[in-house]
Amino acid sequence: MKIVFSGPDGSGKSSIVAALSRELDEGQLVHISWRRFGFVLARAFNLFGRMLGFSYYEQTPIGPLGYHNYKAPWSYIYICFAWFDCMVFILPKWWVVDRFKTQYVTIIDRFLFDIVADLILSTKQTRFVLWMFHASLKSHQARHVCVFLICSQKVVEERRPDIVWDKSYSEKVRIYTLLRRLYSVHGVHTDRMPPNETARRVLKLCV
Repeated sequence: MKIVFSGPDGSGKSSIVAALSRELDEGQLVHISWRRFGFVLARAFNLFGRMLGFSYYEQTPIGPLGYHNYKAPWSYIYICFAWFDCMVFILPKWWVVDRFKTQYVTIIDRFLFDIVADLILSTKQTRFVLWMFHASLKSHQARHVCVFLICSQKVVEERRPDIVWDKSYSEKVRIYTLLRRLYSVHGVHTDRMPPNETARRVLKLCV
């Protein structure tokens, strides 16, 4: 069984992953994995984009925060590179890893939905990103139990004061909401119950 948690920063992924690993039956082998990145060509293109001013950092009181703001036609090139990386490097890599861990319950902290959300945020090309990744997302859903974690921005800011300085946070929440509704992914509100109770609710979704 493979359970994937997705959601914006501060929505409680790390806490729920830890709680879920404790809630699983004794004797079950648990593998915790973080799979959000892994780009090759897209990472190299980001270096080029930084020279063009599309990829940059802003200094804030809590340190530098990175942003991407790709414009057409560069945005389409970036999306195509990211799609190629996913098809050739990222997804095959984790497919192989999972083949060696079939006896494990794999808990994944961010994966394909998060990669897609990042691309939409970076390029503003929602339709093109979804067109490129739609088949992969449907296949991803079929092979994993996907759960989106939902938390109000007020609670997130209480947990993570640094979120206040992220000027793109509201847009991230909007994109995750769009993906959750568009693909009918299970959503769990982490601001309404403690992590252990949330973990038990997630286990019920896996039955």
